[in-house]
Amino acid sequence: MVIQITHSTIRFCAELDGEGSLTLPREASAAFPSGGKATVEGTLDGFPFRASFEDVRLVVSEALQAAAGTNPGDTATVEITRIDEEPEVRVPLDFQSALERAVKARTLFEEVTPNARREWVRWIASAKQAKTREKRIAVGIDKLSKGMRRPCCFPGLNFVTKGLVEPEETWAPLPATREGGRP
Repeated sequence: MVIQITHSTIRFCAELDGEGSLTLPREASAAFPSGGKATVEGTLDGFPFRASFEDVRLVVSEALQAAAGTNPGDTATVEITRIDEEPEVRVPLDFQSALERAVKARTLFEEVTPNARREWVRWIASAKQAKTREKRIAVGIDKLSKGMRRPCCFPGLNFVTKGLVEPEETWAPLPATREGGRP
């Protein structure tokens, strides 16, 4: 077993057990809090993911196993990096441009929590028509300028992912895959 630990990234090979978990080698697990949970991002056989790490186990969802082409009993190559902070959302260019023109809105947007920023982006991105999206950007800029920290009455992640993604699945953007599940 080859383990490589750099300042922030751990690379190793481990067998995916029948429960869909990878047990981290002792040297690798020492970089994580004992008895606690941590969020990690990385790759499983080259396929990007974000998941929870608990004690010495990394649970790999069935969706991620299928996407990576890795099955229970296979030895997987894993690269993980612990995420200490909540990850930042990528702000769409049209919304970013509107924020840059509205100093007061941009200032509040930068001050709110990462989760609140995600809600603003999801609210705008969930518009099905370009006209609706443009209107939401204008309304969002106005609300942020007036001190509103979150979009009103938007159900957030549950609305966006209902019926599409299970909570234990990866939520990182996934690249298009070739036949067989590999990028």
